[in-house]
Amino acid sequence: MSSKTVSRLRIGLTAILVISVVLANTVWAAPGLSERPKGSYLRKLADAGVLRIGLQKNVPPFHIPDNEEYPGLDVEIGRAIAEHMGLKPQFVFGDLDQLIDLAAQGKIDVALGGISSDLERSLRANFTEPYLKTTPAALLNRKSLPPETSSVDFPRKKFESLLDLRYAGSLKIGVKQGTTNEEILKTDTEFSMHQIVTFDSNEQALQALLAGEVDAFVADGVYIQAQTIMNKELLSRFIPLLAVYREEHLSLVLPPGDAEYWLYMNFMVKEMHRTGEIKKIYDRYFSSGSWVQ
Repeated sequence: MSSKTVSRLRIGLTAILVISVVLANTVWAAPGLSERPKGSYLRKLADAGVLRIGLQKNVPPFHIPDNEEYPGLDVEIGRAIAEHMGLKPQFVFGDLDQLIDLAAQGKIDVALGGISSDLERSLRANFTEPYLKTTPAALLNRKSLPPETSSVDFPRKKFESLLDLRYAGSLKIGVKQGTTNEEILKTDTEFSMHQIVTFDSNEQALQALLAGEVDAFVADGVYIQAQTIMNKELLSRFIPLLAVYREEHLSLVLPPGDAEYWLYMNFMVKEMHRTGEIKKIYDRYFSSGSWVQ
């Protein structure tokens, strides 16, 4: 075999190898997506081949860094959505306000991140039907429970939902500022007897509860439940109030202005509920503590 032939074979093999690597890393958009009219949001996604997904970072069990088996509930749902669309997921991180801003400005294509839908936020971005339903919930210090009466006519009151805090007397309640939970505590007359203390984050409010600086900590039920899964010792000191007080919807947040894209993503959520795909992902994180590192 001549040196020229060997050289040609090497060039050919190199070209095949390069093409193989490119193909292996190429994400093919779902056929229907790439057939949408040019200029439509879905067609732009198909041409880009990437779905930019906004998440809150390092908020277990929604995002769990450095855990390949259990990367996080929102991470898995985001990946599933991208897979259905034939797109490569690209995660962008920010806090709740930043994610809404990014969606409103079209800098991400969808945000999860445990964002509750409400009318004010809907003026800035589009919301799908909920991918997850929750409720305002609380962790209540057992020392704040009213003394048990010995009278058979007045059995001990069960504390199961946020509304039951009205039976505990005046409390100091910690909550993350700028959330629907803060709004509820400050506007619902049922909580007017309590002192509401705001914090920059749920983590700070939880630490204040552990330090005895507040009597109760209010957050979304999924967050409270996750804390009790990660730290079962909490249950010896605090009572989780997880029964439904008011239904809260955690929805996909989308850029405004494209009705077709909203309809498509809304239908995506419905189908993932119908097939049990979302429930399967949810159960991986809330039916056991296997993801706790």
